[in-house]
Amino acid sequence: MVIGIKFYKWLQVSDLALAAVSGCRGLEILHLLKTPDCSNLGLTSVVEKSTLLRKLHIDGWKTRRINDEGLISVAKNCPNLQELVLISVDITRAGLDLLSTNCRKLERLALCGSETIGDAEISCIAAKCRALRKLCIKSCPVSDYGMEALAVGCPNLVKVKVKKCKGVTSDGVGWLMASRGSLTVNLDAPVVENQIANMGNDSRVLAVVAVGQDPIR
Repeated sequence: MVIGIKFYKWLQVSDLALAAVSGCRGLEILHLLKTPDCSNLGLTSVVEKSTLLRKLHIDGWKTRRINDEGLISVAKNCPNLQELVLISVDITRAGLDLLSTNCRKLERLALCGSETIGDAEISCIAAKCRALRKLCIKSCPVSDYGMEALAVGCPNLVKVKVKKCKGVTSDGVGWLMASRGSLTVNLDAPVVENQIANMGNDSRVLAVVAVGQDPIR
């Protein structure tokens, strides 16, 4: 039986609530969605005893009280992590470096709405997340250099989504597509239109992201 816990904003969850469920050693799925009273302390209290955790979704919402410190605890205690979704979580290369080193089963990663996710962080993912298959980047200060890093990294990558990343241009997209012919690349509509215009009718690795779509599906 898979044990999963999902906390949403209307439940008024705090670090005390997380500490209360920290004894659930069989926990495999944890969602903290718009829970402003949860911090690194609460997350750490759960993951320290959750070595079986496979899926972790965190939406930092307005307070952004979960950052590198909490994610480093995840990296140290959750070697079986396969899916990680971070929304409004300010994680840097330091946190990603440890995650990619310790969580070697990580296959699905979404990074959304973070000012600390730039080309250096994407380069770290490209160099070290060898099991990664699906990657979503949304509203982060990533540029074409990040796309170039993905072109030569993550050998098992099959799908990339890039949304609302103003630094990514059709040139970066073209480099990624030319280097990884079998890769499915989903992009914002304006970039898609420009790239199709440059490539003619060959759009076999290009698609438009639907509104409201799961970031890593």
